[in-house]
Amino acid sequence: MAERCVGAVFSELDRLKSSFISEEELARFKNLFKKDYLGRLATTRDKAVFLSEACLTMSNLDGLPLELGKYMNVTPSDIVGIVNRYFTTENSFVLNVKPR
Repeated sequence: MAERCVGAVFSELDRLKSSFISEEELARFKNLFKKDYLGRLATTRDKAVFLSEACLTMSNLDGLPLELGKYMNVTPSDIVGIVNRYFTTENSFVLNVKPR
């Protein structure tokens, strides 16, 4: 079963490396991402966690208002380029965790 799961993941990555996702699919994912992103600002506690994470990961908070727009401007060709650049067999490993 584990080999089938690994095979499915690498098969999907190979598909993303060679073909563009449809505009409809990308729009659906962007809407889900935007909903999740804005959900991180729903409560005072969520805002505090979001801002503390931003302070720890970003060198400068000036770009924070532009962050969502940057993600919303991703194109299918951007995705193909990123998958080909970062999701290679040299950059991956499979960790098998066995239950006790």
